[in-house]
Amino acid sequence: MEDLGVTPAEIEGASSLFAPVTLGTEFGIIMNDEGNLIRVSLRSRADFDVSQIAVLFGGGGHKQAASFSLALPLEEAEEKVLETVRKLVNS
Repeated sequence: MEDLGVTPAEIEGASSLFAPVTLGTEFGIIMNDEGNLIRVSLRSRADFDVSQIAVLFGGGGHKQAASFSLALPLEEAEEKVLETVRKLVNS
């Protein structure tokens, strides 16, 4: 963010930009590392309800847009989120 001069608010809105580009996907995840907090933004372009992921982590939203935060290092947050998503998608 520093290199590009982008604010955290601008990063959160960026997930909406990826939806038209990611053909063949049902949803996308963006993780923003803010030091001691990881902000996770989820966007869906299909029938997949991303709010079900956010709720599991104490967040919220709706079917096509949801978010939550984790007080973990980025690598741990990524691992935890992807593990949860894989379980939901494969169940």
